[in-house]
Amino acid sequence: MQTQCLRIPLLPGKTPRFLEWVSLVRGREREAFEAMTGEGAVAEALFLERGSAGDSVVYYMRARDLERAAQVFAASQLPIDRETRAMIDECWDVARIQALDVLLDLHPPRVALGA
Repeated sequence: MQTQCLRIPLLPGKTPRFLEWVSLVRGREREAFEAMTGEGAVAEALFLERGSAGDSVVYYMRARDLERAAQVFAASQLPIDRETRAMIDECWDVARIQALDVLLDLHPPRVALGA
């Protein structure tokens, strides 16, 4: 498994639009899980960081292969992925995305039921 964590600045005035998209995704978990499964993602989380210099999203993802996950997402025709790419184009300052150092990412191994 591979893990990434990114700080993604939001464009000025776009926080409400980003939060609107988050609310929509919350109501479409089944579709989001389908997209994640296709990408080989096992976990995703978003955090909002508010600051005097502007708001940012902290994005965490764990996947079997991060590069493959990005390729699948970019080519996906699932409605939720198309809408997510549109939100990214509208809200994220992609030129200023910063990779954060993942210092520790612990997940206990899965144990078979009854073991």
